[in-house]
Amino acid sequence: MKWSYAPLPRTDLHTHSEFSKCSIDTTICGNIIMAILNGLEAIAITDHASHVLKIGFEKYIEKILTLRESNSTDLKVLMGLEVDIKPDGEPNVGRGLLKKLDIVVGALHSLPYGGFSAESYRTIILKALKSNWIDILAHPTYVNERNINLPIELIYEICEEARENSIAIELNSNHKSPSDEFIRVCVETGVKLTPVSDGHALGSIGVYSWQLQTLKRLNVLNSVKWLTIDDLQKIKNRGVA
Repeated sequence: MKWSYAPLPRTDLHTHSEFSKCSIDTTICGNIIMAILNGLEAIAITDHASHVLKIGFEKYIEKILTLRESNSTDLKVLMGLEVDIKPDGEPNVGRGLLKKLDIVVGALHSLPYGGFSAESYRTIILKALKSNWIDILAHPTYVNERNINLPIELIYEICEEARENSIAIELNSNHKSPSDEFIRVCVETGVKLTPVSDGHALGSIGVYSWQLQTLKRLNVLNSVKWLTIDDLQKIKNRGVA
């Protein structure tokens, strides 16, 4: 199938399913079908860890593994979670659980005490990036349910720390994050990027119009260092192939 978003990689490594209470109509099975129809080579199911634990982690694993094994196409189906970053930079679930996953998306959804403080954000994010549990950093300029502006020197710190720790940064069409300035620094510093839908609706899976248009507008489309299919084999949390 022709890929509509070349040269972006044919991957969607941040999607939600019926195991996330914020899902509109996504399901593990539906996401896989949409990935196949849209010509993806890999999809990750990355439901919110806190939601999955309430329903049952073993049930979650079993369903993904069952559908992965029944998939007769070349699509790679990865088992993951979107895990909240706590104020100390640690995941909001045990690290032993994370070792059972193929991929971990780390997200800072809110800051302590509400509001936004660049210094508080800096402390938490940098601790997390140095803590060896994140594979992909989620929507870095979307916190407290709004887009935020970060000081340019902090953006450089984040990108350089992510690059040094082999952590990719997502281009998230659901939240239109990161910002233009952040994307430019990602390209300049050479940190790997990955397009994601952060899909809560089936129609969004593997749809990258925002990413493609943004990169063209910033004139950096051909300068991006992408997280590739080959890179997925090297991710520290990767489990069963």
